Amino acid sequence: MGLIEKIEAAQLKTDRPQIRPGQTVEVLVRVVEGDKERQQKFRGEVINVRGAGLRQSFTVRKISEGVGVERTFPVHGPAWPRSRSCVTRRSAAPSVLPPRQDG
Repeated sequence: MGLIEKIEAAQLKTDRPQIRPGQTVEVLVRVVEGDKERQQKFRGEVINVRGAGLRQSFTVRKISEGVGVERTFPVHGPAWPRSRSCVTRRSAAPSVLPPRQDG
């Protein structure tokens, strides 16, 4: 194991649940507006999990007022401050999403 792998292994957070495409997740996101700070829930379906180790991330898609919104979160990052902030519900099968439209 090289030096970089040892440093990354020390930074991995072990309290994160396993995330898979098709799950419905709720992530608390820190929002800063001026001098105020609050946490906002971003709830949607996981459509992509990529990377490994410290660089692992997942993409969540939700429909907000008829518009599809996607956000990518690092699994081992600060956007997910507590393990209980994510509620996972396994769907029967990953659903087929409507095609994305550029525009």
